[in-house]
Amino acid sequence: MPFLSPNQQCLNNEGKSIAFHGLVLSSTATTVDSARDLGVVFDSQLTMSFHVSSMCRSAYYQLRQLGPIIRLLSVDVAKMMVQAFVSSRLDYCNCLLFGIADGLIRRLQAVQNTAERLITGTLRRDHITPVLRQLQWLPLRRRVELAVLVFKALHGLALQYLVMTANSSLPLAAVNYDHPTHPHSSWRSIIRSRWTTSVQ
Repeated sequence: MPFLSPNQQCLNNEGKSIAFHGLVLSSTATTVDSARDLGVVFDSQLTMSFHVSSMCRSAYYQLRQLGPIIRLLSVDVAKMMVQAFVSSRLDYCNCLLFGIADGLIRRLQAVQNTAERLITGTLRRDHITPVLRQLQWLPLRRRVELAVLVFKALHGLALQYLVMTANSSLPLAAVNYDHPTHPHSSWRSIIRSRWTTSVQ
């Protein structure tokens, strides 16, 4: 009789019953390919492919709904609406996307590119890099990497000066991290260099 955890859960030899502390909870045990928790869809192989598909469907739906409206708005207002309805979905729990397959990142990047073209009226055949620079948006992969970096800094897992910056009560502009004795550059310098290299 294989145990799922010592003295707590187990399956019978046919895998048809589940016991928890001696109580039978179900007469049948079924497996599923995916499960949703806190809005994140986990697949059985943890590839995040189901979650990416769910994000793309939701984001493209929102973009279709926003399309007729955004054309009547200024760029700043359109950008604000896309950030509220689309970018917020792409950024939600995006630390979980760190290290996923390149093909999945490209699917999410295509969503962001569509949103950027909708805001600026850029044609599909035009290159997206100038649009990234205009909106000052990081590509999807860099957004994920930045989220992981911030998470590490907030939890004391990054370099000490990043931890100090993340946990400082002072605004970033008030903290002098460009002092000659400081071991590295400021947060803004890191983000600026990361953004510059990502859009080249």
